[in-house]
Amino acid sequence: MSLDDHKAIKHIHDAMAQDPRWQVIVLGNSWLCPYCGEVGARGLSMESEVEHEVLQHLRSVCPDWRAFQGKLISQKSLDKRAAQVSFQAKVEKLIAKDDRFSVFDLAGQWICPFCLRPVDLEDADALAARARHMRKCASYRERKEKGLARSSAVREAAETSNLKLRTRKVKKRLLKKPSWQLRDGKQRWLCPFCATFPGQFLSDPPREKDIAKILRHLSSCTEAHDLAGTERDLRSLRAILAREIKKQSLKALRRKTKKYPAWFQRDMEIIWYCPFCAERTEVYFPEAARDEASTLMEALRHFERCSKYKSGKPQSLQAIQKEVERNNQLIKLKREIRRSLSSDARFTVANILGAWACPYCRQVVSDIDLPKGAESVELPPVAEKIAQHLLNHCDSWGKREPVEAAELSAIADGRVRPTLAPRQLPSIEEDVLISLGREVAELKTYLRNEREGLEDARNKQRRLLPRVPEIEGYEFGYYYEPCEALGGDFYDFIPSRAGLGIAIGDISGHGIGAGLLMGLAKKLLEVHGRDRSSPKETLSLANRDIFPDLDARTFVTVCYSLLDAKKRTLRMVRAGHNPLILYNPDRDPELMTFEPQGIALGMDAGKLFDKTLQEETIQLQSGDLVFQYTDGITECQNEAKQELGSKHLHQIIRTHGKEQAEYVIFKVVKALEAFRGEARVQDDVTLLAFKVL
Repeated sequence: MSLDDHKAIKHIHDAMAQDPRWQVIVLGNSWLCPYCGEVGARGLSMESEVEHEVLQHLRSVCPDWRAFQGKLISQKSLDKRAAQVSFQAKVEKLIAKDDRFSVFDLAGQWICPFCLRPVDLEDADALAARARHMRKCASYRERKEKGLARSSAVREAAETSNLKLRTRKVKKRLLKKPSWQLRDGKQRWLCPFCATFPGQFLSDPPREKDIAKILRHLSSCTEAHDLAGTERDLRSLRAILAREIKKQSLKALRRKTKKYPAWFQRDMEIIWYCPFCAERTEVYFPEAARDEASTLMEALRHFERCSKYKSGKPQSLQAIQKEVERNNQLIKLKREIRRSLSSDARFTVANILGAWACPYCRQVVSDIDLPKGAESVELPPVAEKIAQHLLNHCDSWGKREPVEAAELSAIADGRVRPTLAPRQLPSIEEDVLISLGREVAELKTYLRNEREGLEDARNKQRRLLPRVPEIEGYEFGYYYEPCEALGGDFYDFIPSRAGLGIAIGDISGHGIGAGLLMGLAKKLLEVHGRDRSSPKETLSLANRDIFPDLDARTFVTVCYSLLDAKKRTLRMVRAGHNPLILYNPDRDPELMTFEPQGIALGMDAGKLFDKTLQEETIQLQSGDLVFQYTDGITECQNEAKQELGSKHLHQIIRTHGKEQAEYVIFKVVKALEAFRGEARVQDDVTLLAFKVL
């Protein structure tokens, strides 16, 4: 032992003999350090070398000793500290022998077995924290150990605390997470864990009783695992929700068509009438089809297009029946007229220009084309026009018998004045009249043949345009309307090994030539896009092949994209076409336009085209609306020669972009028609959009 040790031990001995602060003993035989207030020597006895154990504590453990230069704790504080140490030891013994002291809730809070309240043990020393709580606990101070609650009561207190914790967690998720806010048409909540509809109704904002019902489901949900389970991704949940809503809509429509007469009104041709707009639809709806999903789906598709369906207010039964009665009258009249056109000479009279003469009012109706010879008459469209004339314009129909054919023919040729609403034709010599009639008849025949050929070509061109694809997590929509019989706009969906190719394009000009080039451009994109994963390479090859077939004034603008549905990426190139619009109210900014560089197809044989063409990748997310269009939209002119413009289009998308893709397109088309007014349509119009669910 060194001299310093002897001096230190002597100092300790003297201090313990003279200063009561060095004499505090706790737990029967443990010494309390007057510097740090902690137990410095344990298990002391008469044989113990007390001074040596104290010196070892001072040198090795005590942070406040400082070679006897540290400040000693006051006697009062030491006594208080001694009481704490003794009480903490008592608590430790209680914990060791009674499991009621070891109950915690889900947040790690200790349930006091006296007051049954959760205690947050913030200190690293949990034992000390529990002891501090018990010294303050009124239930313990009043009855000591006799105040211990039953084990069942402690567990119930823990469950009550857990319930409050779960309630706060669920409420927070219901308010913040979109995947927790999904509800079907009946406002039933969709569980994000098991992806089922357990029957709990969810109000907005959620009420306490709603949360309580959801908690009851989660307690039995095998995939929730006390809110720690793996939640389904939002896209798959929305797809499940869409299927459920569709199923419910079919069920509701089936029930309403059977229960409410206003929901099942049909005319003589078994065509169904919408209960919201009260208009004749295109749905053939026989009685036996009330349980057929295909027919019900056609009715639901009408609802998607019906502007009045959005209001949710059906028309009265009387209003719908009135419309049905009016159309039944029209149908009957058309049938009678078709029979009359085939068998009654009074209904087959036309003037030298082929305009039909009404046997009732004796007027020539210029917009009803009726060539000579009943066998050449296209009965359905002619009958439709005649019926509309009789119902809406003829004051004599139903009031008098039709005039004989000979008299009507004389009136139509101008040889006799009509007795009603006279319209005298200029005098023409009979031989000149006959000659002119032959020439006009030949011209009408030629024009009719040309029109039939164009109509056939128009139908064939429309058949080339594809139907929208069905991809889980996405919904598509389109609109296509050429300004002439044949159009130069096109769109296409091309399956490829890298995803879905999406194309929209516009041939310079319109008419027959543009229609032919449209088919060529569309086919080249389909051939080159099918086996390639690069949109840029696809357009490059298409330009190389189409360039020799275009003259110097003709070109093709195209926007071609490749959608990877799983990765939610859209790789796009733009060859001189209008910008692609991306709208999502959750993005900042909410509306963006993408217009990577690129010149139109047919403007260069290859080098310059490939050099200027840039490819851009868009990372999609839920709620995105991708909108594409041809210049027939933005360059549409009204009667004052003003153009609609991109700003107006952007505003329409901002207003309705939260809705389904088809509804957004519907609103754009309606806005376009309202803007154009009575002005002539000057260009083809094509819209293409899809929504990320």
